[in-house]
Amino acid sequence: MQKEKSFKCECCGTVYDEMPLCFGSSYPDYFYSIPPDERATRIELEKSLCVVDEQYFFHRGRLTIPIIDFHNSLYFDIWTSISKENFELRMDGLLG
Repeated sequence: MQKEKSFKCECCGTVYDEMPLCFGSSYPDYFYSIPPDERATRIELEKSLCVVDEQYFFHRGRLTIPIIDFHNSLYFDIWTSISKENFELRMDGLLG
């Protein structure tokens, strides 16, 4: 019997060639509390950094879980809130 190599997401219907192994959001949850027409003026967003209203600071990290006897790992991209002081250290390259 041949194994099926594609995967269909039951939530959105997207069909993938392989089982998806990376999960997470492109934005921190707080992003969605800002009305869409205000986001451009209230939110600064870079690949893994986000600032809302120059008051709330977020950093995206990645949790990697190796899968035994498999060529890829399982990844979770996770946003965390951080203090302004730690955000500034991160911007200065002092935090990883």
